[in-house]
Amino acid sequence: MKQLDESMVRNLAEQDDMSVYKMSKKMDVRPFTMETYLKCKGIKITKPSYRSQSAMKRGTVNPQRLKRMMDRGMSARAAARMLEVSAATGVRWAQAWRARGSTQPGKVGGHLRPLLESERDWLMARIEQKKDPTLHELLAELREERGVEVCCDTLWRFLKRCGKTFKKRRSSPKSKTVPMSSVAAIAGTGSSAG
Repeated sequence: MKQLDESMVRNLAEQDDMSVYKMSKKMDVRPFTMETYLKCKGIKITKPSYRSQSAMKRGTVNPQRLKRMMDRGMSARAAARMLEVSAATGVRWAQAWRARGSTQPGKVGGHLRPLLESERDWLMARIEQKKDPTLHELLAELREERGVEVCCDTLWRFLKRCGKTFKKRRSSPKSKTVPMSSVAAIAGTGSSAG
């Protein structure tokens, strides 16, 4: 570890605007080394450590200041260095300013209109016409006749929103002349067969 002049460090620590980061730059050591040295010697400074300072900066550094510095001809990295934010943050803010004209965060999320909304009438007519189509049959017809390609899950969710569901049916149709056995009789419960 580099030998530090304790009296010089104490003088720097007494200055109001001095931070661990600025002290480390003046003394030509790493911020963590300076912070460790200050703790060992019991020297207090008025500004918080560089770690808590960078956490505070996230909410307090105004990207508009970076924009004004860039308008005066400074590069994004140099302006970021002056504001004591990372070069990556400075470059990101500059890119946002050039692309959107603002450094405000972009829109996140939002509602997407369902892909099959334009095919609603056709789908409902097809289901009524065909009576019992499978999802895969509907997907094939959508692809061939309408040129719309979606996955099975998209079609399923769309039809569910429209109130259509595909229930499993018994393998044999209901008899119209003779009532069919109850489920309990088929399972053998309550029968006298022995």
